[in-house]
Amino acid sequence: MFGANKVTGPYRPDQHGQETGALKVAEGPFYTIQGEGPDAGRPAIFIRLTHCNLRCFFCDTQFDEGTWWSLEALANNVLGMSQKHGCSLVVITGGEPCLQDFTALTHIVNQHGISVSVETAGLVHYDGLDKYFSPTRSIAGNLIVCSPKTPQINKRLEPLIGAFKYIVKKGETSCGLPMMSTQRPGQRAAIFMSHDVTVPIYIQAMDEQNPVKNEENLHEARDSCLRHGYRLSVQVHKMIGVA
Repeated sequence: MFGANKVTGPYRPDQHGQETGALKVAEGPFYTIQGEGPDAGRPAIFIRLTHCNLRCFFCDTQFDEGTWWSLEALANNVLGMSQKHGCSLVVITGGEPCLQDFTALTHIVNQHGISVSVETAGLVHYDGLDKYFSPTRSIAGNLIVCSPKTPQINKRLEPLIGAFKYIVKKGETSCGLPMMSTQRPGQRAAIFMSHDVTVPIYIQAMDEQNPVKNEENLHEARDSCLRHGYRLSVQVHKMIGVA
């Protein structure tokens, strides 16, 4: 949180005495409304996984601590919540969710007509993701949304990405996209941009916990979209007062 988190690599359950398919969860599962990106405004069951392989100085999320859930317990909880609320979307976020293998959970919920959307910085890939994710949502409606924070992303993950989302700040964009490092405040750094014009790009204002700065950042995001044809992502969940 705010660049103070521990940077970790892939987080496997067997390394921590857990059974295959277990996931370490920082927050959730809970029922809410997806506030960002392609599914903004859509009711969803959120699962926030622990740990990250980056340390973004502006990150406002706690993901260092969490609880291990067995695959059975987590799947049953999600399915029960889905049945109760008639919800057909699970959002897996972090931290960096791809540090953990969520394909077993994805397989189970897909069998019950529930789609999975994953929010990642795009640096991690593991075998099996291509079985469940495609850029066109043609596999059970599943989606990978990539919010790049570095100059490059994983070459094997890139073909599976269905949308890109960028966080922008006033005066710190080039061609409508971020041009400053997310890891070292004040330093310039080219942030990865896909050359695949079929994949939509969403632009979102950075939340600096300051109303004046937030409004300026929102105007930057708006202007980026108007100039370059990107799509505006507004954090709907914060506007309506849900997590």
